[in-house]
Formats: sequence, C-alpha cells, structure tokens
Amino acid sequence: MICKGGILVSYKKSTLITLVGIALFGIIYAYSINSMANGLGTTNIGPKYFPNILVTSLLILCVISFIQNLKSEDQKIDINNVGMMVITVLFTVIYFLAWYFTGWFYVMTALFLWALLILFTEIRTLKSIIICLAISVGFTLFTYVIFGQIMMVRF
Repeated sequence: MICKGGILVSYKKSTLITLVGIALFGIIYAYSINSMANGLGTTNIGPKYFPNILVTSLLILCVISFIQNLKSEDQKIDINNVGMMVITVLFTVIYFLAWYFTGWFYVMTALFLWALLILFTEIRTLKSIIICLAISVGFTLFTYVIFGQIMMVRF
C-alpha cells in the first residue's frame, strides 16, 4: 500500500521475515563451520570453538526474538525511499559480483563506498564528490593497513 511517497508495511511480518532470513544465514554459517578442519590439537577449544559460540548465540537470539514478536501487537510502518533501498541492494550485488570475478577486494570496496556515498549525498557538487572519494579511499586504505598488513588477512 503506497502512502505519502512510501509503503505501509506490517512491522510484525517484516520482522518475522527478517528473523527467518538471519536464522537461515546462521544455519548456513553453522554448516560451513562444521566443514572446517579441527586444527592440530585434540582439545575441545580449536578454530571451530568461537564461531560455534557465535552461531549458537545468533540462533538462540533469533528464536527469542521470534517468540517475542509473535506475542507483540502489530503496527504499520511507513517505509520511504524504496527506490534508494533498491539501488543500494543492486549496488551491493554488483559489488560482490565484481569482487568475486575480479578478486580486487580493495579496489571494489573503494568504488562501492564511493558510489554509495555519492548516492546518499543530497547536494552533489564537485567538492562533495571529491570528499566522498577521499572518505572511500581513506576507509579502504585503513582497512588495507589493519587487515591486509597488520592482521595478514587476504581477501
């Protein structure tokens, strides 16, 4: 239902759908954890230990929130800027596909952030576009130094 330039949706239904999506992500994550190697030691604490704690916590919190949501009253919420949400999702899909096919994580991240910053900038001037570029490059360089150089994570 369209209302005031937005869409009226059920808060309860949208929350339940989101919780199911998060829980499905958790189940896929749990499956990927179980396919990991156990590590070198024979102790109970290995490379699977902390991810298992995370996925268990995620699934327990999803169940709790699901039950709480079923008991709550429904409200209608007005979602504005549906077009911006669709464009953001499209940019995100393009970002992941470009990263997957090129393998250039840092370049694609800088371009993705730049595109999103420009998209959400209300007044686009040359100065604001340059500032968006500086922010995206700066954040990407920060990510590269922390993860790529200090922590030696390869994307």
